[in-house]
Amino acid sequence: MVDAPFLAAMKPGAILMNIARGGLIDDTALLAALDRGRPRVAILDAFRSEPLPPDDPLWSHPAVRLTAHCSWAGDGVLGRNDTLFIDNARSFLADGTLRNEVGPADVGA
Repeated sequence: MVDAPFLAAMKPGAILMNIARGGLIDDTALLAALDRGRPRVAILDAFRSEPLPPDDPLWSHPAVRLTAHCSWAGDGVLGRNDTLFIDNARSFLADGTLRNEVGPADVGA
């Protein structure tokens, strides 16, 4: 899905975030695109090969942020997620704001 043409079509300053499946992204195309600055940052929570091999260039690329792909795990997470979703739906419908909204500065971009 995310290949060289997709990456080339991204807006300047865009952030690519993958919390789905690693196989959705062509890693070679992503690294080349990051070197050209589009996207500006990639936040990756899933990888084509898991665990990510120690010598994979994603570990050391300055425009890549890696997460552990387990941020959802823990006691009570489903209830907290449901509560957050309902609170955000109400808030967004009332005044357009969201709790826990993340912007570029929050991810080091």
